[in-house]
Order: sequence, then structure tokens, then C-alpha cells
Amino acid sequence: MQAVYMAIPQVENMRRSMNTASGMRKALKEGRFMGKAPLGYRNSRDVNNRPVIEVVPEKASLVREAFELFATGMYDKEELRRKLKPKGLTLTKTCFAQMLRQPAYCGKIVVKAKDNEPELTVTAIHEPIIDETLYNKVQEQLKRRVKRKAKPKKLVAELPLRGNLICPDCGGNLTGSASKGSGGVYQYYHCQSPCRVRFRADVAHLHFEQWLRSLNIPSEIVALYLAILEDEFNALEKDRFKEIQVLKLQRDEKDKLLTEAALKLLKGEISYEILSRVDTSLRQEINALSMRIHDLEVQESGFKHYMRYGMTLLSDLSGYYTSAELDVKQKLVSSIFGGKLVYQNGNYRTNGQSEVMSLIANSKALLGGKKRGSSSEKAEEVGKVALPGIEPGSKV
Repeated sequence: MQAVYMAIPQVENMRRSMNTASGMRKALKEGRFMGKAPLGYRNSRDVNNRPVIEVVPEKASLVREAFELFATGMYDKEELRRKLKPKGLTLTKTCFAQMLRQPAYCGKIVVKAKDNEPELTVTAIHEPIIDETLYNKVQEQLKRRVKRKAKPKKLVAELPLRGNLICPDCGGNLTGSASKGSGGVYQYYHCQSPCRVRFRADVAHLHFEQWLRSLNIPSEIVALYLAILEDEFNALEKDRFKEIQVLKLQRDEKDKLLTEAALKLLKGEISYEILSRVDTSLRQEINALSMRIHDLEVQESGFKHYMRYGMTLLSDLSGYYTSAELDVKQKLVSSIFGGKLVYQNGNYRTNGQSEVMSLIANSKALLGGKKRGSSSEKAEEVGKVALPGIEPGSKV
């Protein structure tokens, strides 16, 4: 009997544990997020006192920004985490990585496999912060970055174009190496295939800087583009302000409806069940409106700073390139030109086309015509000029 009495509490604890696990699994299958709410949400209770999570607009906008930026492929996890930290997204490396893999943000709940039941993915009852398409893009980027863990090549200061040059004969990537001669050590770019293309790096660099100088955008074209873009930006700012005002009016209307519903309940005109359904629906709409308002209000308007910097850079490409650090030089070359560079007989050309090169081509074609009419007329011409090839017209 003593053994039985000692065993009863243990059996009771096991029964409670099994019931709790079963209840949590049932809740997960219903689409309820169990446990501590992820960043961007807070734990709450519905009208039936059952656990739910609700969106926190100010944090949700940061989560959405993190997903959108990472989906572009321009940032790794640590770089993006540090970029968003000053804005309020304070997470450790591990937590940030877990956030990017959390399916709850796109309105999905994963129910893990147990016993004979397979793993399930169900639609959550809470409001998603991002859509499923964006979530899938982020997962693809995470998979790609796992595959990219190969050791990067060591950068050589004397070979800044390595990685951006291809062979003019076979189209393969050119590498670089040093060769010792009678006058000292010289750096060469060369092909690794049997075509044996090889040329002095210092000569190629001299021609490259001369080519960059020939691509500079004239100051009058820079001023024209800035004026056009500034007008467009100011128009967008007005539209943004109007949209915020409209959204705030809509939110106020929803708040008013909530108050009216509560008064009708007090007067006995509606039942508590009807109020609960109305309350849940209206609060979801209010949260969505608040999130959109917050996103519009916190949008940075650094247009003038970035555009003037970018246009200044394009008006003195060779100067920026010459004074830049090695890693910046390589990023500058890869971002400006639409593909790899081909160097042959003292000339450079690209095997692709980029928006920057199109801008330069349009600018030079526009400047080559007659200078007449207003700036708005010239603006129309910018879009009408036929794009010439990216190869330079004359030998450098």
C-alpha cells in the first residue's frame, strides 16, 4: 500500500504532462502560436481567454524591413543585424538568424512530427507581418549563403580588377599573378585556359582610368537630372502625406465603430457574442492601418543626400576610383558596369548593360544635340534618346 501511495502522485504528474502536451499540439493544429511571442508580436488572449499573439506595429515594421532587405541578397545576416540595431532591432546573432527562419511571420505554424503523425504546416489565426512570397525569398537567400561558405580569395592591392575581367578570346575569368623580370617584379592579368591571353596590369590600369575619365557625366546634365528627380520626389512626398491623412481618418472611423458597438451592448441592442466578433474584426483592421501609418511616417527622406552623392560620383568616376580602398574599388566596378569587363588592344568594353551606363550614354547623346528649350523639354529628350552600345566609340 505504501508503494501504491508513492506511485499515485507520479502517475498524476505524467497524466497532466500528457494532457498539457496534447492540448498544446491541438492548439498548434488550430493555428495558435504557443510560447513566447516572436519579435513584432505580443502575447494576448482572445474573447474566449485562449492564447493568441497580436501585432506590435512599431516592431513589426522593423521585422518587415529586415526581411525585405535580406531578400535582396545585398546583405549577410551580421551586416544587416548591425544596420538595423540603431533603429531598435536589438537581437543577438542567434536570435536574428532564428527570426529570419520563423514561419509565424508569414502566417504559418509548423506542427512537428510526433509518434505516427507527420509534420504539418497550418495557417495561423494571427495576422501575418510579411507575405509568404517574401518569406520564401529569404529562405532561398539563406540556403544560397550556406553554400557560399568557401574561403574567399585574398585581395591583392596591385590587381584591383581581378574578378571583373574576362578573357577576350575564350570568355573565361582572368586571374592575376606576379612575374619577376630584369627590372623587378611585375603584375600580370592572364587567362587560365590554353588561349594564353596575358597583359601587364599597370598598363591595363592606366587605360582603365583614362576610360573612366571619358565616361564622366557633364555638370549641366547632373544638374538637369537632379532637378527632374527632385520634382518627382517632392510630388511623392505630397502623396505620402495625403495617404497618411486618409489612413488616420479610416482608423478614427474604426475606433468610432468600436465605441458605438460597446454602447449598443450596454443598451442591450446587441449580444456579447456579436460584440466579440465585431471587436476582433475591427481591432485587426485598426492594427493593419496603424502599421501602415507607422511605415509611412518613419520612411527616411534622404533623397537629396544620396542622389547628390551619386551624381557627384558619376561626374568624377576616375577620381573616386583612384582614391578608393581596394574593396571599394571592386564594388564600384561591379556596381557600375552591367557585367564583366573585356580589355583588348588598349580598349575596354562590357559584356552587359546597366542602368548607370545607360544614364551615361543618354547623357552624352543628349548633350551632343542642340541646346534649346526648357529643362522640361530636355527631360523629355532624356527618355527618347536611343541607347548606343556600351563599347567606347574611339580608342582610349
